[in-house]
Amino acid sequence: MREYRARLTTAAAAVKCVKSGDNVFIGTCSSAAGDLCDALADRKDEIRDLTVSCSLVLKPLRLLRGEIEGFRLNTFFVGPQERAAIDRG
Repeated sequence: MREYRARLTTAAAAVKCVKSGDNVFIGTCSSAAGDLCDALADRKDEIRDLTVSCSLVLKPLRLLRGEIEGFRLNTFFVGPQERAAIDRG
């Protein structure tokens, strides 16, 4: 348990390793990691050319709202959120 506690971190710290040009898989359906996605969205001015991969995300996520330039969507199943993101370009 001590080792587990020593590895706990914040979402903001966890996404510090993501860099421009990376491909990040955020999950599927209800398992999309909302806090990590928000932390990535917060880094929109630091990261360019990021590919966000997902499948039928059920939670509303800022990453998929089309507000962030330089982030591309790669989806394996197009649900309502993904369809709206694709329509926005």
